[in-house]
Amino acid sequence: MTLPLVGVAIFIIAPLWGIYLISKSSVDNVNTVMLRAHQLIFEQLQNVDYFYYGGGGGLAVDVKNQTFCFVKAKSVKDLTYKLVPFNEIKGWQSSQPGRLEYTGFGVNTGIQAEMKNQQEVRKQAFHTGLTVTTNQLDNHQIFIHMPLQKANAWIQLLTKAINSKDLAVSSPPRFFPALES
Repeated sequence: MTLPLVGVAIFIIAPLWGIYLISKSSVDNVNTVMLRAHQLIFEQLQNVDYFYYGGGGGLAVDVKNQTFCFVKAKSVKDLTYKLVPFNEIKGWQSSQPGRLEYTGFGVNTGIQAEMKNQQEVRKQAFHTGLTVTTNQLDNHQIFIHMPLQKANAWIQLLTKAINSKDLAVSSPPRFFPALES
């Protein structure tokens, strides 16, 4: 009787352990990218006043020298940066694609609809963020993945920094927008 129970326990625990290891690896990769983006931003800008970084890269602003730094993460080991003076930034906008909602009747079509809905959520998250348009030929549009609320906060920061020029220097450097408590 104990042998089948051990088999069932192994049958249940082994896949769960595999899922745990995959998720831990993904979280470790995101943390590595964020740490490297943070280091790259602080190496490239003389004065970092406001900054943001996530799993896809990051951005920062140096108010005194009127410069933005954008960091793009193509992979965990391949991060590139671009310094853009304020006067070369033409525009900015947040983007969030529309979402389709799938519905199904019955067990099979309900499960298929739920799987399609999960795919749509992942696709929407991947294409949500901040787009900055510049005058630079080699980097005309820069896209940083971030939640829509954070992208909208960065739009306000960009507007104050570039249009009204009344953005205060921040000492010490400030993660923007502030983390929710």
